[in-house]
Amino acid sequence: MSISHSIEDDIAIVSYRGKFTGENVIELKEYVNGILEKKKTTAFLLNLDEVVKIDSSALGIIISIFKDLHGRQIGFAICQAPQMIHDILVSTRLDRIMKIFPTQTEALEEFQINPF
Repeated sequence: MSISHSIEDDIAIVSYRGKFTGENVIELKEYVNGILEKKKTTAFLLNLDEVVKIDSSALGIIISIFKDLHGRQIGFAICQAPQMIHDILVSTRLDRIMKIFPTQTEALEEFQINPF
């Protein structure tokens, strides 16, 4: 598991790699909080391109981060989820409460138009 980020036009792009499961979900929440403390951001984009496994704990932390950012009026979206991960996000209906984009480019373009 590894987490990295970049900032593009005040949008934090957080990339998660590896297994996104119960034993390491708190690291993502702490990582996002660290970015919030240091940088002014208008939106967060969670890139799941290299996630190989996801469980209910990970889904719970995604919802927690989404709610926290929403309360601060900071946009949140997911992008580039592998098909298996995308299917889980859709089957749990997360696509109904948060934006999920097939590519990072599409997500960034949308955030330029509508960051929240």
